[in-house]
Parts: sequence; C-alpha cells; structure tokens
Amino acid sequence: MHRSVLQNKKYIEFSERYTVEVISLGSLEQGVEKEDPKAATYSAKNEEGEDVEYMLEFPGLTLEQMIALRKSPASQFNDTGKIPFTCLVDPHTGEEIQRWSGGQSANTLIEAVMLARRDLIQAHGEGLARQDLREVEDAVADAKSEARAGDFSKAFRALDKASDDDAHQVLKDKVAAGREAVLKIAKEAIDDLRELALDDPSQAKRELSRLKRQLRGTALEEIVQDAIDSI
Repeated sequence: MHRSVLQNKKYIEFSERYTVEVISLGSLEQGVEKEDPKAATYSAKNEEGEDVEYMLEFPGLTLEQMIALRKSPASQFNDTGKIPFTCLVDPHTGEEIQRWSGGQSANTLIEAVMLARRDLIQAHGEGLARQDLREVEDAVADAKSEARAGDFSKAFRALDKASDDDAHQVLKDKVAAGREAVLKIAKEAIDDLRELALDDPSQAKRELSRLKRQLRGTALEEIVQDAIDSI
C-alpha cells in the first residue's frame, strides 16, 4: 500500500486536493532500533526555523508525530488484526464509510473517495481547499520569520494580506494565531531591550522608538512607550 498508493504519483496529486491521510504503524520504534532503512530520517528546518529530523519514508513527519498518529483514534478502526488495512472516514463525524483489508490500488481508493465526496458535499457543502489553507499557513510562517528578524511591519503586512472577512473560520483562526505569535515575539523583543537599557540606554531607546512605530495600533504600543519612559 505504501508504494502502490502513498508513493503513486497519480494518488499523490489526487490526495493533495481531496484527502487527508492518517497513518498508524505498529512497529516503527522497532524499525528505528534495528536501523531499518525504511525508518531512516533526514534533517530539515520546521516552520519555526528549528532543525528537526523527518522520516524519509514519510516526508514532513517526525518519529514523534508518527508515534502520536498511532496513538490517535485512527488505530481503532482496524479490528481485523491484519495489515495492511485501509479505512475511509467521514471527516465530520469520524465514522467509517468504507474499509478494505489487504493491498488496494490507487484507483480503487480514488473512486471510493469521489463517491463519498459527492455525498459529503450534499450533506455539508464544499469544504476548505488545501491550497487556501497552505497560502494562509505560508503567510503565517513568513510573518513569524519576519518577526524573528525584527521586521514587525513586514510581519503584520503578511498577515493582513492573508486576512479575509469572508474566509473560512479555520483560516481566520490561523491568521489570528499568527498575529498572537508575532505579538509574543515582539513582547520578547521589548523585554530584551529593557535589559539592553541597563548597559546602553541610548541604543535601547532608539530601538524601542523604532519598535513602537512598527507596533502602532497593537496592544503592545503602550507597553513599548512605558519601556521608553522608564529609560
């Protein structure tokens, strides 16, 4: 199933638009201990700019995330005791729609998903497009990166560009969370400049004044001004 479906180019393109895969592996840790090539990892940076180890067979997922998936409700569907096992699940209710025991072709799963999608749209309307989600997530990641670099004006512009009053609530929540993350980074910058003021008050005051301009209209504007006044 891994090679015939998850590494199938046609299915990859299809799943990018229509599905979310949740994988539950029961012996991954043993594979890691035995240094099985299928349990190998590669180094990359995550959205926070941190170096992490991702699974080579499951790009973008860490060992810890794979273990968490096994402990998720996904593992409850296989009551056959056999592998591979595949289950199509209603994303709104978490209930099983269809199941398969043994290996299946990509075409079999694609056909089943499209039939289920037709019924789900009739019952719940169109869902959230993954492309829209990715664009917002990219904007939030850019905003955090700009904030960590000290350019809060660019950070807020990135979030403003991703904001849309008519957007799906999930997207609104992600933008709001991104804004909170940027403000948290800004608050840490203010605290750092308070510390700098103990050794170099002139430099700290200049940096705080610049920061105040970037934070105008936010909840931190008054806090920046208090920091300036205290120098």
